[in-house]
Amino acid sequence: MLKNVLKNVVLWSCVALTAGVLPATLSAQVAQPNNPAPAQQAGSAQATAARAPSGKRRVTQDVQVGGNQLWVETGITIQPGEHILATVTGKMHYADSQDDATAAGLTRGFKDLLRILPYNAAGRGAVIGRVGDASVAQPFLIGASCNVVSYSGGLLAVGVNQMSIEEGDGNYSVHVEVYAQDAGFVAVRQVDSLPGVDPALFTKIPRRIGDKAGSGEGMYLHGSAVRVEPQGASRHRCDCKST
Repeated sequence: MLKNVLKNVVLWSCVALTAGVLPATLSAQVAQPNNPAPAQQAGSAQATAARAPSGKRRVTQDVQVGGNQLWVETGITIQPGEHILATVTGKMHYADSQDDATAAGLTRGFKDLLRILPYNAAGRGAVIGRVGDASVAQPFLIGASCNVVSYSGGLLAVGVNQMSIEEGDGNYSVHVEVYAQDAGFVAVRQVDSLPGVDPALFTKIPRRIGDKAGSGEGMYLHGSAVRVEPQGASRHRCDCKST
């Protein structure tokens, strides 16, 4: 009898601790849908939030995205520095959710910790975009509307922020406008020098590095390449004057 009482005390203590700790953990790990997406808040190599475009409108297109489509290629090729403006209407419904998702996505919940979404900073069902190859491009949030500058080039795709095994019931209508680069836009700046990186630094770099055992096997620098010498090889193969 005493053992059963102790077991119940321990069990309810664990439940109480979990109830107190879990909400704090979730609030730290689950992004709120109203928060700006990182790529649009602070910018990235892919896209960054922008002011109204000053260039000429180059392309306009309407795209339909269904709940059974993860990505839809628009056929629009984006050049670095161009503005991507988009507005979205429509809703998406998922069988395990009581609420319909809007273009901003559903409110993040506990189950979202188990999901791997294309863009984890937004909720499931959000409308997202991508510029360039899927294997390297970083998705960005479109939401109900967006105005971003792409710092990379490639084909523009729009999609739904859901796992590939999921399927929603609904449709989004995405109106896309692409504007030319702003005057004076520079995607990459050439740097002629870096503080502390000069010929004096390279004179301090050893041209040959041996192993700890002193076996004679090691590496040596030759021009811009690093080569490995087998044991017993000559230690004077590097022409330091040409490096």
